[in-house]
Amino acid sequence: MTRHPPVRAGSRPTGRLGGFSLIELMVVVAVIAILATVVYPAYENLIRSVRRADGRLTAQAVAHAQERFFTTNGRYTNVSAASIFSDASSPFRKPCGTGNCSEKEFYSWAVTPGPTGTLATSFTVTVTPVAGKSQASDTYCTRLTIDSTGVQGGLPATTNKCW
Repeated sequence: MTRHPPVRAGSRPTGRLGGFSLIELMVVVAVIAILATVVYPAYENLIRSVRRADGRLTAQAVAHAQERFFTTNGRYTNVSAASIFSDASSPFRKPCGTGNCSEKEFYSWAVTPGPTGTLATSFTVTVTPVAGKSQASDTYCTRLTIDSTGVQGGLPATTNKCW
C-alpha cells in the first residue's frame, strides 16, 4: 500500500478540482441552442394543429345548427350566432370583430349560400383565423369550410391538414 505524504494545513492539494471547464459549458450551451432551433418550430406547429380543433368544432356546430333550423323551417337561413344558438350561454355566441367567434376565440365564422347558389336550399360555413391571434400564422390551414352536403374543405387546397 502506497502512503501519500500528509497535507499541511493551509496548502492546496495538487491535481484537478471538481467542476466544469468553460469549453464543456460552451458545448452544452451549443447543444441546447441547436435543439431549441429544431424543437421550438415543431412545438409551435403542434400547438397550431391542436388549436385547429377549435375551428373544426365551430364549423360542425354551426352546420348542425343550420340543419336543426332546416328541420323546423324547411330552409336554411343567413344566421347570426344569436339566431341559431338559442342558448344564451352558448360559447359560439361571442362577437368577434365583424363576425362571430369560435369558443376559444381563435376563429371567426360566417354562413354563405352553398352549392346550389341560394341560401334557402344550401349553405357553406366558412371558418377563418382571427387576425392578430396566434392561429392567423397557421399556413397549413388558412380557412376551413363545410357545406350542407357535408363536404369539408380548407385552404390552401394543396394540403390536407384542416380536417
